[in-house]
Amino acid sequence: MDAPDDAEGLVLAELAALLSDLRREVAHPVALDTDLRTHLGLDSLAMVELVDRVGSAAGVILPDEVLGEAGTPRDLARAVRAATEDAGLAAGTAHTLRGYVASPRGATGTREAEEARVAPSELASRFSTLAEALAWHAAAHPEQVTIRLLHGGQAGRPEKVTYGDLHYGAQRVARGLVAGGLRAGDRVALLLGTDRSYFTVFAGVLLAGGVPVPLYPPARPAVVRSHLERTAALLRNVGASVLVALPEVATVARIATLGVPSLRAVRTPSELSRGEHGDAELAGARAGDVALVQYTSGSTGDPKGVVLTHAQLLANVAAMARAAAVTPSDVVVSWLPLYHDMGLVGMWHAPLVLGIPLVVMSPLAFLARPVRWLEAISSYRGSISAAPSFAYGSCAGRVRDAELAGLDLSSWRLAFNGSEPVAMPAVDAFVERFAHVGFRRESMCPAYGLAEAGVGIAFSPPGRGPRVDVVSREELSRSGRAVASGPGEAGSAVVASGYPLPGYEIRVADALGGELPDRREGRVLCRGPSLTDGYFANERATRALWQRGWLDTGDLGYLVAGELFLTGRAKDVAIRAGRNLHLEDVEGAVRDVPGVRSGGVAACTVPGGPADAEQLVVVVESDPGTQAERAALEESLRRRVAEELDLVPDTVLLVRLGAIRRTPSGKVRRGATAAAVVDGTLEEEPAPVVLQLATLAAAAVAPAARAGVAALSRCCLAAYAWTGVALLGLPLVVAVHLPIPLAARWRLTRVAAVALAR
Repeated sequence: MDAPDDAEGLVLAELAALLSDLRREVAHPVALDTDLRTHLGLDSLAMVELVDRVGSAAGVILPDEVLGEAGTPRDLARAVRAATEDAGLAAGTAHTLRGYVASPRGATGTREAEEARVAPSELASRFSTLAEALAWHAAAHPEQVTIRLLHGGQAGRPEKVTYGDLHYGAQRVARGLVAGGLRAGDRVALLLGTDRSYFTVFAGVLLAGGVPVPLYPPARPAVVRSHLERTAALLRNVGASVLVALPEVATVARIATLGVPSLRAVRTPSELSRGEHGDAELAGARAGDVALVQYTSGSTGDPKGVVLTHAQLLANVAAMARAAAVTPSDVVVSWLPLYHDMGLVGMWHAPLVLGIPLVVMSPLAFLARPVRWLEAISSYRGSISAAPSFAYGSCAGRVRDAELAGLDLSSWRLAFNGSEPVAMPAVDAFVERFAHVGFRRESMCPAYGLAEAGVGIAFSPPGRGPRVDVVSREELSRSGRAVASGPGEAGSAVVASGYPLPGYEIRVADALGGELPDRREGRVLCRGPSLTDGYFANERATRALWQRGWLDTGDLGYLVAGELFLTGRAKDVAIRAGRNLHLEDVEGAVRDVPGVRSGGVAACTVPGGPADAEQLVVVVESDPGTQAERAALEESLRRRVAEELDLVPDTVLLVRLGAIRRTPSGKVRRGATAAAVVDGTLEEEPAPVVLQLATLAAAAVAPAARAGVAALSRCCLAAYAWTGVALLGLPLVVAVHLPIPLAARWRLTRVAAVALAR
């Protein structure tokens, strides 16, 4: 780029190239103020790609915040100018300390630390609570580094947090909470990002005897209303006493949560840790006390907060440590969000308890530049890390050749792959791309878990690599039998998720709960020492969770000699003509139809057919076109589904770009999309942020205003009544003491009483 004045042209050129690669045609010319998400339908991953391309073309690295803040090409151009004017930015963000190997822990020299190094899984079994584990490590080796925070994903500039630091900071937070009235068992919601304050506040809640409830912060301003409405609904459900929020969110959160009766205060981390409450007595916790309420994804109207005790979390940590053969020399590297079970329990609680170091960066740092994850593993000799399939695919597709120089992934022995179905194309691409920098295929470890168990349920054997079973799609859908596909037959590649962790069991059952033999698809049930007793304040969902003493995961799969193969979610299966039709197969059938943009399709089921049977709906995001063009695309979609799956969808909906509901990471939310189809809100565009905030404030203030009016009315009535008493009662008191006949005094009393009653 020659000069900052070229920024707008550069952004528009890169945007046009991206739209072309996405096979997307727009009806109107793209202008500098075109909304990238609403009008062009760029989801989170497409925005990541655009920011990446613009930064590369401009020769700069744009700040991670651009992903959430930029809404138009003009915003991106402004960011390019700012980055260009920062003379030291480009030079300072090249490869960071290649070959640098950080010490995984400080020297301790204590007998307890040496014991911890011998058998981390055995160490986990010693503790009864997470708070006890932290206190033990802080006393045994206070100078040992437990967390390295990579701000902006920069591997060479970590913020080190020792066990002593964490325990001291947590005590300050805990005393601030107790001084503010927190009692043992009270729930404290956390609306925080990946920084030091998250770890100290979470640990502080535990030391105070409270129950942390992690929630995700707003992804971007455009969705602030829906996000805070959902947050308020969860706070009401869990009966939160305190909300600890980011400073930039706290003010709006105070307004949004006025309608949460249980909420006594909204605090920032700095307000809690000011050190003014040194004498506050901290409550202890026991193994059976609740340690965490973890909300699963779902609708606001039916929140599912998984309740887990200290004993359950520690049991899951110990089982995972044994299955993964964790050693004192292991180093964990993570960018996963701390409000998600895999990031919270798997990537933080486990290292904290086991005494192994964690290197952590924010999810935004990874999404902006996936190579940062690999750089951290290389620099700190990371041996354990985890991510969903899309992250491995993103690395394979977005890490440039120049960024491979100096990478060494040979230390990475367990690359856990979970949280979403394992996509073998992404795995194969990752292995091929990074094999020459030390990554081994046998390090890839597909795993299975769920928040209702802490996190882990099954791991693939370490060092084996992925196991793939190619089965007949037709036979699986018609009879539920997983048999090998024949020559020329359409097959589905099903990836093994591993064997149950020590102390856990998995079975596959039919609709009546009867156990199915190997290679028969059914509902996946499990049981083990860390399984939740239920959802917070949701008896209906809790009852549905259990089936004859086994927890119903809601997933479908089959077993082969004890190993689990997942085939999909039960709710993502449509039953058509006696066939179990996986919605993912429907989406896959139409992805390459001309006119369908990448990631712009969602298959779902809605009620409304004959006898209220479910209907199969295929929702496709497309640019506005002529009526004839839209009709032709609808026909192409129906024909492709019929050719691939031998059925015709009931409805094909062509909607505006960005209408399909997605998670913050860009994954399609089929259930939310189906709900929007039913209630007719699928194509509603988000209101301006100012209007969202005004509506949110009005909705939150209204209950308080009504309560205030009612209280004022009561005060006015009381004042009126006491005024009458004063005006009539005081003269009456004087009159009855006058030296007049008794009969006259009785007459005065009767007159006054009648007047007061009137």
